[in-house]
Amino acid sequence: MLQEDFSQLAKVAVSLSGNALDPWVVQQGAGRRAFEMGRIVGCGLLSDSVELKKCLQSKNASEIVRAVRQFLVFDYVPFAPFAPVVESEDAAEPFITQHPIDILKSGKFAQVPWLTTYTQEDGTYNAALLMAKQLNGAEFIEELNSRWYELAPHFLFYRDSMKTIGDMDDYSRDLRQQYLGNRNFSVESYLDVQRIFTDILFRNDTLRSIDLHRKHGKSPVYGYVYDNPTSRGSAQVLAQRDDTNFGTGHGDDYALIFEKAVTQPRADEKIISKNFIRLLEDFAQSDSGSLTYDDCVFPNNIEQEQLQFILIKSNSCEILKLDPIS
Repeated sequence: MLQEDFSQLAKVAVSLSGNALDPWVVQQGAGRRAFEMGRIVGCGLLSDSVELKKCLQSKNASEIVRAVRQFLVFDYVPFAPFAPVVESEDAAEPFITQHPIDILKSGKFAQVPWLTTYTQEDGTYNAALLMAKQLNGAEFIEELNSRWYELAPHFLFYRDSMKTIGDMDDYSRDLRQQYLGNRNFSVESYLDVQRIFTDILFRNDTLRSIDLHRKHGKSPVYGYVYDNPTSRGSAQVLAQRDDTNFGTGHGDDYALIFEKAVTQPRADEKIISKNFIRLLEDFAQSDSGSLTYDDCVFPNNIEQEQLQFILIKSNSCEILKLDPIS
């Protein structure tokens, strides 16, 4: 959608729990990682990108995939150690030469109807890892009391976007104070920690992206929030436990659309699944770009003063009004 001619290829677009403004999508520091990858797989300490490319192309794909583990600091964190980059205008056939936020502000993006979404507790990926027990029987979340400044920039993808270590530490401190106050990281404060993940990795930039689309675009732009916890989803799998209420986690809606549910869907989820699939079919086939879920008609945010989403719950849907993120 960041290419204006995308409208010649597709009638509509849908982004489930993620869009180009999320901090894990377009990252800084990719050049450093590429050269470090070269060192890990035996290319030596190269400084020329052409030589690096030749060397990496000579390696077996599985060798490069295994080397990605070297960039992780805990389990599979950060979950996107490599990501798309903003390319130089001098590059051969560059895909994007501006950061997505600048492209949106310029208005030079595809004018097609767009639906973007998040789940109420999207941050379960991968905050739920913090609830997994270690060999000593304690949950990993307790380690954040001594390692928050070390791990938070990796979990939340701001390690390479800060100019100084001081800026990074200040941001880490502000996040902890905003969401936890003077409390410690613990099982009791987990849901507040999970909210940090939800807001920073998914929710905030969904609101920001819709706001920019409605200010600088002309085509309909819609959003939904899914809030209907599944009996067992990706959060329980990541935490390796079923005794915690994680809320509606990352992928709980996706699983009902693409038959990826961990357990057999409940009766209400089967109905929701049909409604989701009908939503996508009707959206793709609509000549006007209108969008409905069950008996709820999506408000077009181009025409609204506040951001308006459809809140989808177990047996209902309703309009949810939210303020944009500055």
